[in-house]
Amino acid sequence: LVASAIANGDDSEAERIVSEALFLALCSGAFLGGLVLLAGSPILMRIAGEASASVVPSALKYALVRAFGQPFVIMASVARAAALAEKDTRGPLISVGIAFVLNVIGTLTLVRKTTMGITGAAVGTLCADLA
Repeated sequence: LVASAIANGDDSEAERIVSEALFLALCSGAFLGGLVLLAGSPILMRIAGEASASVVPSALKYALVRAFGQPFVIMASVARAAALAEKDTRGPLISVGIAFVLNVIGTLTLVRKTTMGITGAAVGTLCADLA
């Protein structure tokens, strides 16, 4: 939709579409994050099943931290898609590259240099998502 609006020379329509998509991303991310916060354990138990129930406590620690960043993750995806629709490939590439480097550094630092364990991995990834 954004690319079509830009191709038609309607920049205000493109901006409206991106704004609405960002708002929907924020709402969707907040809903998904809230769902994890409220019902993360039973959801993970259904996914893992009885055979893998022992991983649920660790997975829940990770998921609870990551839930706070969910709105930003989805909004970043929308922003990258909008940039690509405007034929900007460099911006999204740089954004993903920076997030990757921050994720690696943050996760390695928080897991290896502290006693945070799986929570440190989640915090490192969350920080990368927010950047």
